[in-house]
Amino acid sequence: MRVLFLLALAPLILSGGLLARGTELLILLAFAQSWNMVAGPAGMLSLGHHAFYAIGGYALFVLSAGGIHPWAALPLAGLIAGLAGVLVSPLVLRLRGPGFAVGLWALAEALRLAIARLDVFGGSSGLPLRAARALNRAWMGPVAFWLALGLALLVSFALARGLGGFALHLRALRDDEVAARAMGLAAGPLRVAVFAASATVAGAAGALGFLTTLFITPSAAFDMTRLATVVFVVLIGGLGRAWGPVLGIALWAILRETLSFAPGAAFAGLGVLAILVTLYAPKGLAGYLNLR
Repeated sequence: MRVLFLLALAPLILSGGLLARGTELLILLAFAQSWNMVAGPAGMLSLGHHAFYAIGGYALFVLSAGGIHPWAALPLAGLIAGLAGVLVSPLVLRLRGPGFAVGLWALAEALRLAIARLDVFGGSSGLPLRAARALNRAWMGPVAFWLALGLALLVSFALARGLGGFALHLRALRDDEVAARAMGLAAGPLRVAVFAASATVAGAAGALGFLTTLFITPSAAFDMTRLATVVFVVLIGGLGRAWGPVLGIALWAILRETLSFAPGAAFAGLGVLAILVTLYAPKGLAGYLNLR
């Protein structure tokens, strides 16, 4: 509780630069937990999850351009990303293993190319947040930090609680679908539910991330480096464990700050750590420390 209290006070203590970096890490943590939701209990390794992050970002910009206040548009953007997850689920959830991973990546690439050619989304040049004038710049940083902290805590708590009991059912489907179906588990609805929930969190993270930058482009929205970072931090921290992404993000923050003198060194270090953890601690750091 003391840690949470200190985190809540952080916007009132930290400088602008530190606050921005803290907000960025919390948004990345929320996105990592959204990927962890489907990759862990459900065993669905998505290589196209950044599409929902991008959908949330673009939804925020379009909704705010239509007259909705940016802060009010944040949850709506997340819900739109979740709806997108529901709409594509009949197609992608039929796939298994590498087919699911590659199929979702292909859909993400197709969406990126489509957005880059549509003027309503600013094309390849991008789109500014025209409703930025409605934001109180003095409180924008603190509010963004608090919202990122709340989103990260919410999804982390849900994972720690086993997604309300759904995680056990999803693991049963992942480990032996035939036996799970024989026991009466509804595979389709369960997978759609967790997939949509994960897409909603990813979309909300994307909306908040691009709200802080006030500008969005296809290359930034569909950045595969962001997704690769998320995959690495989850595998290092512990796939399917609520503490996994937390530990992974903490290590990523340390690497990024200590190796900032060499471009790309932090990401290379993250890759090396992922290999070492996979070899010597297959359950990740959270599994090694026996954390949920």
